[in-house]
Amino acid sequence: MIFPVDQQRWGTQSRYIRLVRPDQNGRFETKGLPPGDYYAAAVASIEQGSQDDPSLLQQLSNNATKFSLAEGESKTLNLVEQQQ
Repeated sequence: MIFPVDQQRWGTQSRYIRLVRPDQNGRFETKGLPPGDYYAAAVASIEQGSQDDPSLLQQLSNNATKFSLAEGESKTLNLVEQQQ
């Protein structure tokens, strides 16, 4: 899961929040995130619709990997699954 550091951008159908599933090689990829500061957290599963829950995002942010994304930039992150 990828979500913005700025809590003002947390919300229903935010273009700054992404749930990403692995490909056949176990890698995750997403495109089209706006530039900004983000958290990335690997979780086994997330209940449908809970990606908009501020309390879940706050909990995940405590151990998430923080990164910045510039216009047109790509990032590779190594994440460890978080327990919810």
